[in-house]
Amino acid sequence: MCSRRMATSSPAPCTRTCTPEKTSLLLHACPEVIRPGYHSADWTADDRRHLLTKGMQAYTDSGVIGRPSLAAAEKGKALLDSLASSFGDVLDLFAKS
Repeated sequence: MCSRRMATSSPAPCTRTCTPEKTSLLLHACPEVIRPGYHSADWTADDRRHLLTKGMQAYTDSGVIGRPSLAAAEKGKALLDSLASSFGDVLDLFAKS
């Protein structure tokens, strides 16, 4: 499921937010891109009104904003299955065109 570039590159931090949902999807589909230690990488920055002008470094030293510790591969599989089921009819329309 991972692109060749992702699968062969070294693990990278999240570049915006590390929500449990995003991290769970990656743990299921591409676990090699998740850095070790994500269980203890939670960092919240609720007021990010200047994110676009100051960048991530103004809000986090690690590059993580979110709660990746709540992620699990099983959650990622369930989420992906749900998305595939929900959008199956739409994807079928594209396949028929």
